[in-house]
Amino acid sequence: YVDLVAAVAAQRAALGKQGVAPGETVLLAADYSLSATALLLALVAQANIVVPALPGREHELAHRAAITGATHLARATDDGT
Repeated sequence: YVDLVAAVAAQRAALGKQGVAPGETVLLAADYSLSATALLLALVAQANIVVPALPGREHELAHRAAITGATHLARATDDGT
């Protein structure tokens, strides 16, 4: 779990740098990976509302953002960003 804890900390720092405030709605485009899990846990830790979306379905992202009021798009990639 050491890697996961470190990845969550890194994702929380990245969210702060990107201006994602606690409680905001965030569209999460991610697959099943360590970075996706870390990003989800980082969002949950700061009480964000998470709207899941699969990567590669770009045509759906704007629609999901519109109907959910998501103010940010977060993407988890295989390289941990």
